[in-house]
Amino acid sequence: MGPLHRWQERRMSSEEELMAFCRRLIRTPYKYLAVTVQLAAFTQLRGNSRLIRLQQSLISEMANRYRGQYFRMSNGDAVIILRLDMIDQPKTLIDEIATSILRDPDVPEKKVRKLIDQFEIPEKYPEFREHTNQYLQGGNLAKLPAVLVDDEVEPDADLDGPLNAAMLSRIEYRIARCDIRPFLKKQDIFINRGNTGWWPVFEERFVSLADLKRKLFPDVEIRPSDPLFNQLCRLLDERLLHYLLIAKTKITHKVSVNVALDTVFDQLFDMFAQNLQIKERENLVFEIHRAEIFQDIARAVEGIAKLHKLGFGVAVDGMTMDLLPYVRLNKLNTEIIKIHLFREHVALLQDDDCVKALRELDINKIVFSRCDHEGAIKIGQTLGVKMYQGWLIDEQAALTQN
Repeated sequence: MGPLHRWQERRMSSEEELMAFCRRLIRTPYKYLAVTVQLAAFTQLRGNSRLIRLQQSLISEMANRYRGQYFRMSNGDAVIILRLDMIDQPKTLIDEIATSILRDPDVPEKKVRKLIDQFEIPEKYPEFREHTNQYLQGGNLAKLPAVLVDDEVEPDADLDGPLNAAMLSRIEYRIARCDIRPFLKKQDIFINRGNTGWWPVFEERFVSLADLKRKLFPDVEIRPSDPLFNQLCRLLDERLLHYLLIAKTKITHKVSVNVALDTVFDQLFDMFAQNLQIKERENLVFEIHRAEIFQDIARAVEGIAKLHKLGFGVAVDGMTMDLLPYVRLNKLNTEIIKIHLFREHVALLQDDDCVKALRELDINKIVFSRCDHEGAIKIGQTLGVKMYQGWLIDEQAALTQN
């Protein structure tokens, strides 16, 4: 007898899992819609594995929303299977997929729609089976970078303790596959008009990292000073920018959005900018955190210049009163300067050096944010500060508007 070898079960490929799943569908009494999205064939995405991953996660999210099944082919294409009785109008779904695919404005939508095939099952099961067989045979596939051909298995890093690279990979996996919409938040920036109270002048939109953390990785310790924190923020930027891009909602009033410098220099950001009209760009202000700015001033100046050239406004976010005497914010030429005024910082509004540095700034650019103490508002108004943001102002404004 020869040597014994440990038997190992071969794991099915995504293509094989898809075929096995569909064979079961034709035995059920329900009707299904199979949709294939040929991301690998779209030249604007080819070669950019990160953008393709983002696109895949959005299609996966769509499948979850309609209680369907998502399959990612080895070449990067996406396939979703949905019960027809779960969809009001199949055309609406196809329109949503076509709209979600990133492209430059000069690429016609009909070119994108050619990437999307749909098959009703069981009626068109033979055609769908033939289509899927081509995946199995590697026939209809424009090959993508090897980095895309990886396992769909969630990384097994223990999500407990200070953030590290292994944890970040698992967190990114979870964020990329969740429905981001419940975590999208907004908070107004107000101006006080005396007897008429607080009125909004613009709103900040952001992905709530606190809510995401509570839901997806509650035991991970995250420090904004950690370089890995910037990488996490970049992923949140991508999800928010893409949502704004496909939401079909015109930016008709002043809106601010947090953005990492890395995102500003990314291809996704260029696509986002090109899809906005000039007036929409004028209404959009990007907030860059002061930690990123001070980390690399030259790069920050270059990023601010790029944003201005594209027609956007820029804000410095995360300033505090104790830093003002040591930095020359006027040199950055931003439209807004957000100064966090936590309860423990209110006393600095009476510090001579801090107040002197504050008075050297354009008072019309300053926003006192994170205001949770009445003193921040009272002293701020005596100093001429007009714009405020924070839960305390939210409460007072709600009373005013009611």
